[in-house]
Amino acid sequence: MTNKESQTVEYKQTWRNDCLKAVSAFANSDGGVLIIGLDDRGKPSGLKNVKKLLEDIPNTIRNKLGIIPSVELDKKDIIKVTVAPCSVPISYNGKYYLRSGSTVQELQGKDLAEFLMKKSGSTWGDIVEERADLNEIDNDFIEKSKTSHLSIPRNTLLAEIFYYAGFIESWGHGTIKIVDNCIKQGLPEPDFTEENGVMTVVFYKDKWNEENLRKLGLNERQIKAVTYVRGKGGITNRKYQNINTVSNKTAYLELSNLVKKNICKVLGKGKSVSYTLKVTER
Repeated sequence: MTNKESQTVEYKQTWRNDCLKAVSAFANSDGGVLIIGLDDRGKPSGLKNVKKLLEDIPNTIRNKLGIIPSVELDKKDIIKVTVAPCSVPISYNGKYYLRSGSTVQELQGKDLAEFLMKKSGSTWGDIVEERADLNEIDNDFIEKSKTSHLSIPRNTLLAEIFYYAGFIESWGHGTIKIVDNCIKQGLPEPDFTEENGVMTVVFYKDKWNEENLRKLGLNERQIKAVTYVRGKGGITNRKYQNINTVSNKTAYLELSNLVKKNICKVLGKGKSVSYTLKVTER
């Protein structure tokens, strides 16, 4: 065993998650060996819980980095982690590291972009994008974006770089997640629009704004009633008649329609019946 740290050797007195930086750096470089249980001078530090570490270390590396190195007991209280060079970029907590001499260096900016491109087997000269025009999108595109759909990146090289960098997940799910998260937060579905090659997403701060209520098919009297409920907390049949100047039957039918559309819920019975919003605003 070498007694000095180098491009391919690093010593650690104990195992901590911070060691994953060194492991990822070895994987992104030419490989290397992480020796746990030695100080910076290569002297034994008296590693404890060796048996447990022999189980925890490979599991942690696999779960955090997605690679499986060789982890073995070198001596009584020294563990050797051998990391092979990896053909794909390996990140730790969304950051990429390389080995430089006996140090671990975080990649940023241009260096990161060039590293990711090199790992993908490409160069800047390979970037040619001839599909930048979105005018070919048909009228059904917006609705299809809200369901499972095929997504073709306009620039697959950049998409790969962002994917490996941990900035995006697999393409084709972004619009679905946007819609799902809005619904989970009690917000209306956003509007997706495309104009002059630019896609825009419009979010609404509350579920019961007038524009969204019209989308749900409410008439002006019902919208007025919902606005009243938002301010007062509830509305009765008689109050609906008064603010809209309608008959008891019309008020009953239109309030019932609000219940059917899951906008309002009924409170009380008989003459004490009132209506309030079904979903709490956020």
